[in-house]
Amino acid sequence: MKVYRSYTYEDYMKAIKLLNKGSGITTVSRKLGISKSTLHYWRHNLHKPSVTRWRPEPSKELAYVIGVMLGDGYLHLHTYKYDVELLVRDYEFAEEFSRAMVKVLDRNYKKPCWSKPHNRWRVYYSSKSFYE
Repeated sequence: MKVYRSYTYEDYMKAIKLLNKGSGITTVSRKLGISKSTLHYWRHNLHKPSVTRWRPEPSKELAYVIGVMLGDGYLHLHTYKYDVELLVRDYEFAEEFSRAMVKVLDRNYKKPCWSKPHNRWRVYYSSKSFYE
């Protein structure tokens, strides 16, 4: 199984700053230990690290989601999937959490579904940026 390196927002900003100052991709690659292909994608705005794609804006919805995650919700990583999940007995609570996640992540609404094995309402969204 191939292991991919996860880059921080700081790694990305350092690399872009050096590239914008006129340093070559090979020089930046040696200096920061980031592959040349990754730097090429970053320079040409083709791909970015997940933490640069979504930056949370302070809002009531974000505060609500954080509160739920500190209480009943949980984050789950399996393989390359980063899930933000809530399992609860109260449908309205699950629905409100889903509405807040839609605003926080700017995604389509997911209706809570009944999870038979857990005997609870389940809401989940996948987001590596939110997970990190």
